[in-house]
Amino acid sequence: MWGAILAGEIRSQGSFSLNTLRFVATLDKETAEAFERVVKNVFDHDGLVFPDVIQGHDMEDVLLLQECGLIHREYSGVKFFDADEDGDLLIKVRDRVIVVNTEPNSRIEIRSDYLTRVGREIYSILPPEDDGETAAEIVRRIPKSDIKSIHVVERDPETSKFREDTLRRLWPEP
Repeated sequence: MWGAILAGEIRSQGSFSLNTLRFVATLDKETAEAFERVVKNVFDHDGLVFPDVIQGHDMEDVLLLQECGLIHREYSGVKFFDADEDGDLLIKVRDRVIVVNTEPNSRIEIRSDYLTRVGREIYSILPPEDDGETAAEIVRRIPKSDIKSIHVVERDPETSKFREDTLRRLWPEP
């Protein structure tokens, strides 16, 4: 992780804040591993979704990362997503995109926790890892009253283009 941050800083000075550089210089293995486990829950670059009940090792990870200043739970809130004139809105989850079709120009809200600035900067250098659980949790949280359909599609990590062969419907269930 330190190597990736240093390389980014060399390529473009100021890529990472001094707080992030200081944090990474003192980062221990336990915290780094906890962060890698928790960031699989990130969506839309800084939002975090967790199951309604967090317990055991997952709770220990969350508490450690909150204590270290990598995530905000006490400021939990809502992320807003606005549909376009066709009623489509996109929610990014690593190399996947959730495509929601709803009423044109409407807005949906998803309850969310957040990465801090340091958390976002560290997250930006981690390789994509997505097991589909985050997308499923986001779909569960979307109020379905005006939703027509929800699909997920993968993006090619090299070209960032959608891979239509991966498109699948999540809601209503096929």
